[in-house]
Amino acid sequence: MRILLRFWPDIRPRAVRYVASILFALASTGISLLIPVLTGRAIDGPLAERSLPGLLAITGLVVLVGTAEALFQLIRRLLTAGMTADWEVQWRHRLYRHLQRLDVARHDEWDSGQMLSRATNDLSQLRRFFAFGFPFLVITPVLVVIGGVVLALIHPVFALILVLMALPTMAGVAWFNTRYQVASRAAQDTMGEVSTSVEESVQGIRVLLSFGRSPWAARRFRLIVERLRDHELRKVRLDAWLWGVVMLLPQLAQAAIAGVGAWGVVAGWASLGDVVAAVTLMMYLRMPIEMFGFLLSDALMSLTAATRYWELMDIAPRITAPEAGSAGSTSQGSPVLTGTAGGGTVSDAGGTVSDAGGTVSDAGGTVSASRGSRGESLAAAPRTAPAAEHSPDAGVLEFSEVVFAHEDADRPVLDGITLRVAAGETLALVGTTGSGKTSLASLVPRLFDVTSGRVAVDGADVRALPLPHLRSRIGVAFEDPILFSSTVRENVLMGAQAVAGEDGADGEEPPALTDAQVWEALEIAQAADFVRALPAGLDTQVGEQGLALSGGQRQRIALARAVAGRPQYLVLDDPLSAVDVDTEDRVQRRLREVLSRTTSLIVAHRPSTAALADRVAVLDSGRVQAVGGHEELLEASAAYRDLMGVHA
Repeated sequence: MRILLRFWPDIRPRAVRYVASILFALASTGISLLIPVLTGRAIDGPLAERSLPGLLAITGLVVLVGTAEALFQLIRRLLTAGMTADWEVQWRHRLYRHLQRLDVARHDEWDSGQMLSRATNDLSQLRRFFAFGFPFLVITPVLVVIGGVVLALIHPVFALILVLMALPTMAGVAWFNTRYQVASRAAQDTMGEVSTSVEESVQGIRVLLSFGRSPWAARRFRLIVERLRDHELRKVRLDAWLWGVVMLLPQLAQAAIAGVGAWGVVAGWASLGDVVAAVTLMMYLRMPIEMFGFLLSDALMSLTAATRYWELMDIAPRITAPEAGSAGSTSQGSPVLTGTAGGGTVSDAGGTVSDAGGTVSDAGGTVSASRGSRGESLAAAPRTAPAAEHSPDAGVLEFSEVVFAHEDADRPVLDGITLRVAAGETLALVGTTGSGKTSLASLVPRLFDVTSGRVAVDGADVRALPLPHLRSRIGVAFEDPILFSSTVRENVLMGAQAVAGEDGADGEEPPALTDAQVWEALEIAQAADFVRALPAGLDTQVGEQGLALSGGQRQRIALARAVAGRPQYLVLDDPLSAVDVDTEDRVQRRLREVLSRTTSLIVAHRPSTAALADRVAVLDSGRVQAVGGHEELLEASAAYRDLMGVHA
């Protein structure tokens, strides 16, 4: 059970209360062992002597013992319930915070259902175990020992029978332990697969219905749940064997005590009261002994749950703040770790992190920010830190000999990219699928880190900047936008940049934008008209992942979120792919107002989007093939003309 000791820092502040709850559990169960002793005394004493006062006195003691047992049980429950519920909240919160700190590549390595089952089923299992299973797992052997001592006081022969019962029980428990752990782990892992399958089918219901593939999904799900059934049945078979042993042996011991006791009464070395007390005591011991089978299986499932929880918690983020030792140096080629990039799989991160050191705000003075001590609000402060305001590199985005590769890939996705985007300039990235456009854009907010080379903002390597400080200055919108199951207003406000702790701890609320500023962002994204038409306007719930809206509507709200905070840097990965040409043209006209004050990187697939940029970089196989203006490249680059669908 060493894995459970890792929860000790959480338990320690309430250790006294927890130990008290265990002692009350022991007292409530242990005091009941007095009843068989009192019964035996009643038979040999008041009943044999026909003494009514003596019988009433023993009866009163039995009532007193029963009342004390109920009172101790009540106190134990009151001590335990709230305490273990608080631990479950603490563990869930800590796991959620940890998941927020993990980089995108780490999330890509795990099925979401496996993460979900660890955060829900496993932690609920641990809460139940610490509330009930662990206390009674501790006190059950103690009760058996106390019962054995009482039996020995009645007569040593009765205690010997109890010991003879205990030996095969221990052997059965040892056999059960090794096999049940394997079965429990397999079942809990398969439950994670079930969660993943359900989540995928719900999120992909439009695809399944459109292609008529619901029967395929049902068959696939059935195979998983049948595998789960097989694992659960194996657990049931093992449980059945254990329960058979722990239920049969106490009954045999009880029968043996009755038989040997009857012989003792006839032989004269035991009284009738002693035999009744021993048999009754064995009946009381049967319950904790039989419950031990349940407690053991519960303990093994809890150990598996704890192992799965710490497996996730032990994953170290590969992209961390420089204080954690991930970046330290701003020189080229500094050792960093890489992740797995995939177009469309990266969620929209715009506005989820923020500045923890230095002042932040928009260039036009429309948002407030915090600096220094958390809570000191500065309205209309410059977006950059004061030290960078007069730097020649202020607002400059630079890629220097950037190489990025998947961990297990044979060749890099990006190979020696060198580009410089001047302050206030817009650079479009164009290229065929797989040319590295999305990967390059993802390096700016450090969703991934370079394998070698350097990405710099304001002349500083992004790996040398605190993550909140870096990301608070960057607005991001991706082709496949993710909205949260909240209102339109709250989704847009995510772009206002909250102040978060370096370790991913809870931060302050984002600077409050007025409704006028929210509407302004929606106007830029040409989303204001359809938002006004929604049932509750800004307060309309967009549904899970925004699926209550169309693809184009989700993209425009995500774009409004990206520009709401007037970021110093803007990274747009084909953010208008799902809108019609007329809407795209209106968005681009308004977007030029933002881009004129922002250093922007745009992944473009349409000529109109590329024409929006000051310069265009053509990527092919992870390398820059050409850089120039839109019209210039149309004349000079055949590859660019092919990409834009323009033929000479």
